[in-house]
Amino acid sequence: MSPGGSSHVAVISGGTTGIGLATAFRLLRAGHRVAVFSHGEASVMAAGSALAEAFGPERSLTRKVDLREPAAINSFFGEVTRVLAACRT
Repeated sequence: MSPGGSSHVAVISGGTTGIGLATAFRLLRAGHRVAVFSHGEASVMAAGSALAEAFGPERSLTRKVDLREPAAINSFFGEVTRVLAACRT
């Protein structure tokens, strides 16, 4: 948690496996909200399930995003803003 008790939203590219996923878990344990994305469908599904099971579905957002598609990136960050940044848990 940050000073004053307000949490932040972290976005982790490639956050569905390895160090990225471990970072997501650590940030969620610290009270933050986390959005992770990757290009692999299977890893996105697995990470989304693991994060939601451990911390509840309202604190994390996991999506498949292709960085070669600007519209997909914009859509993802719009969803992050709507779903996580607007929600103070």
